[in-house]
Amino acid sequence: MKLVREPIKKETLLCLVLAGLAHPLPANAAGPFVTDDAAIAAPHSCQLEAWKRFNRQGYEVFVLPACNPFENWELTLGQISTTVTEGERERQNLIQAKTVFRPIQPEQIAWGLSFGSTIHRHPSPGQERISSVYAYVPLSYSIGVDLPLVHFNLGGFRSNDDNRNNLTWSVAVEAPLHPRLALNVEAYGDHRSAPSYQLGAAISIVPNRVQLFLLTGGQRHNRGDNGSWATLGFSVSTK
Repeated sequence: MKLVREPIKKETLLCLVLAGLAHPLPANAAGPFVTDDAAIAAPHSCQLEAWKRFNRQGYEVFVLPACNPFENWELTLGQISTTVTEGERERQNLIQAKTVFRPIQPEQIAWGLSFGSTIHRHPSPGQERISSVYAYVPLSYSIGVDLPLVHFNLGGFRSNDDNRNNLTWSVAVEAPLHPRLALNVEAYGDHRSAPSYQLGAAISIVPNRVQLFLLTGGQRHNRGDNGSWATLGFSVSTK
């Protein structure tokens, strides 16, 4: 899902939003990571995911509550806030729906569909109310029980602010190191910009309920103030 606005790049921020929702270890990808997995929250349950990403120019805050009120549709209504050191702030709302057609099983390819939109809370002159629309297909392959998972996303987004259509991609490996610890490494980008990378850990504080995320990342060939970052986040689930 992939959103970071200037002075933080819009393409990067959209990638972060498409990270999707967090799920219990070790089966699913961590929320602050860009690469989503082919999984959704349990039926009739809700979860809150939030994280803060820092770089030299400021920070971003993501708050993404989500619920699965039916059997196979996860709905998210959240907020993204970007603040730079000069005090400028931009806020957007995120609306997203996600479903899974084949769930994650050992030695099988799981896949689903996710789509959504970002909306300016207070559009600046010349900005559209709907900032962007996006869709992507998450695929996950489980090598085996307690073995690494591989996730791949392919999709695109329409930036109404820039009047551009972008093809987006991401790939990640999620390796369980312990029943309460997983290591994630990923690369992601679009057809217009250099790839970005992230490395981090998902720590299960309360099994299947509370997780803590610690990440660091950067963009290839970008040595500017927003070329590297660190992220701290958490997720809480009702089931």
